[in-house]
Amino acid sequence: MARIRELPPDVYRKIAAGEVVERPLSVVKELVENALDAGADHIHVELEDGGRHWVRVSDNGCGINAGDIPLAFQRHSTSKLSGIEDLDQLTTLGFRGEALASLREVARIQLVSAETEGAGVEMDLEPGGQPRLRTVSSSRGTRITVSDLFHNFPVRRKFLKSARTETNRVVSWLEGIALAWWKVGFDLDHNGRSVFSYPGVDSLLERAYQVLGRETAAELVPVMGDGETATCTGLVSRSRGGGPDRRRQYFFVNRRPVREKTLMAALHNAAAPFLEKGRHPVAVLLLEVSAEDVDVNIHPMKLEIRFRDDQAAFRLVYHAVAAAMGNQTAFPSHPGTADAPGRYSAFVRNAAWSGGADVSQAAEAGSAGNVRENLLLFPGGGPHAGGVRVLGQYRSAYIVAERNGELLLIDQHNAHERVIYDRLRRQAADQGVESAAPLFPMLIELSATERGLLAQKGEILAGLGFELEPMGGASVAVRRYPRLLAEAEVAGALREALQPAEEQVETGGDLSLAGVACKAAIKVNQPLSLLEMQRLADELFACENPEFCPHRRPILVHISLEEIEKRVRRR
Repeated sequence: MARIRELPPDVYRKIAAGEVVERPLSVVKELVENALDAGADHIHVELEDGGRHWVRVSDNGCGINAGDIPLAFQRHSTSKLSGIEDLDQLTTLGFRGEALASLREVARIQLVSAETEGAGVEMDLEPGGQPRLRTVSSSRGTRITVSDLFHNFPVRRKFLKSARTETNRVVSWLEGIALAWWKVGFDLDHNGRSVFSYPGVDSLLERAYQVLGRETAAELVPVMGDGETATCTGLVSRSRGGGPDRRRQYFFVNRRPVREKTLMAALHNAAAPFLEKGRHPVAVLLLEVSAEDVDVNIHPMKLEIRFRDDQAAFRLVYHAVAAAMGNQTAFPSHPGTADAPGRYSAFVRNAAWSGGADVSQAAEAGSAGNVRENLLLFPGGGPHAGGVRVLGQYRSAYIVAERNGELLLIDQHNAHERVIYDRLRRQAADQGVESAAPLFPMLIELSATERGLLAQKGEILAGLGFELEPMGGASVAVRRYPRLLAEAEVAGALREALQPAEEQVETGGDLSLAGVACKAAIKVNQPLSLLEMQRLADELFACENPEFCPHRRPILVHISLEEIEKRVRRR
């Protein structure tokens, strides 16, 4: 008995429509994209019951010619291309000619459209029915109402979520598209109440203030990058910003919102060295790519794309973001305070920052040999070379300083670790890390795992300044070690360098170098003189990334004058 049969037309049309229209968000997406392609500069979206009852999208675009309206709802009918070769020159968001035809199969549709002010056409269309047109008075543009979604497709309707969930999905997508089309005004209403209203603005930053909020937008810096055939612009959070997840990351290619793994990976890898572990950057990235270098015809929802050269796209985004986040040696200062010495500077300089000892006592303690010589191996770049002025030390662990009108707390261990790490990387890339020989024979007992890693990492350890000789059994003799280390710390540093790469370090970083730097850095509970603290601070702000140590732990706490004055109620 034959088992293969041809499906009835109404069945396969509904199945095909289900690939394009999944939920109310799909309706909003297709209609808003059509409105943008029509040149609208204001779009109004209305939902009833999360769009499950009806969705309405109104725009002031070019409108639809009365003669084209019936054809617009036929499958594979579009004004945006005429042949397969046009796919290489697409400049519109829509092109498949499937959206309106798919809506026709699973919902009731009412359309009002006018090409000129006052002279419009209205159409009602039921699933499987024929369009009924009549002349009406209407403003220029198009208004489409899609009601009773999936009323004739119960297997799909039962998977719709609550009104709140469906509305939230629409809000999230609309806010994303609004970021890319900042000159267009967007309004969203739900059950007759305004959810948001974003008037058109002149810049992406202004739209970011509307969508992301004042506090988030204030922490964004511009992104600018040029490739051979593409550009990358946008905004990314400062190195001390970001959020706990990736929800506020928006990617657009030729102003089309996309989910593209290459772009996400480039952003993550570029931002990771500048962010605390577990934080993710806020970003709005817009790539302008030649139409022939990107394929948008991958999926009916048009969210997935394919680059002709994904490595070039990765490099473009990576370098643009890294440059934006790394070029932040000066943060905005409070008005009128950048050059001011501060009202309380004299008091701070004489306060008991060092656990009950004043600054002069801290200086004496430092000069008495408690501070390792390697702190002074880094010559400062002149007085306050990084624009930072040290005020004192708190509890022999934190340097208190001011810079660009901000009060800074600097973790002295993490800061020194960053300085040493950057110096070691430069040495390793140049002539090799400076080493020293122990005064007396030095033997270290290694575990079986460590001995196995020693065989694997021989060249790496040599580059770090270690010269090691197996002595049989579990012992290894240290002939030379990095000069920055005290002899008592050589064993610990070697074990750190031999750790398997499980601990997270900054992207492109070296776990072995980071381990040596950590062991060599000054520790907490270690008093420093003003000269030592000033030199360390100057060296820190000469580093490419002064905000985080190689293990991505924060170095700095920024306290603005505004925050201080709020706490003492001067504001």
